[in-house]
Amino acid sequence: MSGYMLTSTTIYRRSTLIAAVSVQLRPASGTSSSQLVETGHRHTPARAAHPIFKLQRWFCDNLGVGVSTQVHQWRIDDSEYRRHERRRGRRFAYEVADPSRTCLVVVDMVRFFVDESAYARGIVPNINRAATALRDAGGSVAWVVPSVMAPSEWQVGFYGTEVAESYAASGGSGAPSDRVAAELTVEVADLVVEKFASSAFFPGCCDLHEYLRQAGITRVMIAGTVTSVCCESTARDAAALGYEVIFLGDATADVSDLAHNAALRTVYRSFGDVRGVDELFRP
Repeated sequence: MSGYMLTSTTIYRRSTLIAAVSVQLRPASGTSSSQLVETGHRHTPARAAHPIFKLQRWFCDNLGVGVSTQVHQWRIDDSEYRRHERRRGRRFAYEVADPSRTCLVVVDMVRFFVDESAYARGIVPNINRAATALRDAGGSVAWVVPSVMAPSEWQVGFYGTEVAESYAASGGSGAPSDRVAAELTVEVADLVVEKFASSAFFPGCCDLHEYLRQAGITRVMIAGTVTSVCCESTARDAAALGYEVIFLGDATADVSDLAHNAALRTVYRSFGDVRGVDELFRP
């Protein structure tokens, strides 16, 4: 049996990780949690219809090639570490871990964003590893996907009609659990929720806070995409609600290292710790 040993905020695994596969067993819509159905890649309707997109997905699905990945060179400046060390006497605020009260919150890892971003594809292994480690240690995992609805008047006015409609459909189709990119391992016991705003914790726009409070969760680890938009927004609102926030620097993705690291600096200065998966989940 696989497992992890917990020391401070670090979780050590006793056995090797099981590699994630591109076809996962997921609960089918309308079935009980004990009934599983095999599913493959899923697409947002607008993007899936394009011939080039279909060809790209065919090469990926059948040959395993044609889709690149990138990994951010993320960092927190030493001056930022020293600032907190002077203030509170330690680099990280949350050094004592309690997995039973911790939830990994994975934001917006749906086909729309994963297919578009090499950086989003690059964090898939770390998200899967963190999710497996936390589950094995007794923690929880929540997958947050965009809701699918008509664009709001504000979205149309701000983004323009075409982009607003594209974003409004970004969550994909089907049950929420089926919208998570198939490369990611969603377990039956995981929580899957929709959000109607950038943040997964904005009041009235997502049920995540209510579920986590009922489960006694006091700490959240943030992963997903985009670092400087929905992930940072989620971290800010989680901190405002009193959660202890740990932001995973190598399990979040943005459009560039510059944008990514700027968001990490903001989070570390004012809203939570920024850590790497290797720091927290060691084999």
